[in-house]
Amino acid sequence: MNAVEPRRAAYTFTLLGPRVVYGTGVAQAELAAELDRLQARRVLLVASPRERKTREDLLGLIADRVAGHVTDVRRHVPADSARSATALAREIDADCLLSIGGGSAVGTAKAVAFETGLPIVALPTTYAGSELTPSTGSPAAGRNAPAAPSACYRAPY
Repeated sequence: MNAVEPRRAAYTFTLLGPRVVYGTGVAQAELAAELDRLQARRVLLVASPRERKTREDLLGLIADRVAGHVTDVRRHVPADSARSATALAREIDADCLLSIGGGSAVGTAKAVAFETGLPIVALPTTYAGSELTPSTGSPAAGRNAPAAPSACYRAPY
């Protein structure tokens, strides 16, 4: 029996949550334009050191816009992590958050967004679902505090 490779099409759609952009290579092709759409010039990256290293190809395209990096990315976003990340966002005068990673990275970005009102562009590496929901479960922000990504870039695995 021959295995059939599923056909994957590229698409973009907008729901009551973030703008979702799906397809192979879409983040590399469109991330700079997404940041332009948000008028983002001072981006705060929220990603573990490991995730940052795996996405250096992508980050090189926007290196001049990355003004800071939150590396303290932990499950359920402890209050001290949220406070530290929020302080860094204010210190560097960030105008956008870029989360790369799973639910912990998105959750950390959401905790910062809740306090600052900054938009989030999410590049999830897992399917935690947090990148598509309009709330955060961060104890620091309070359960189900409103904070949704503006855009989510997803590639097929």
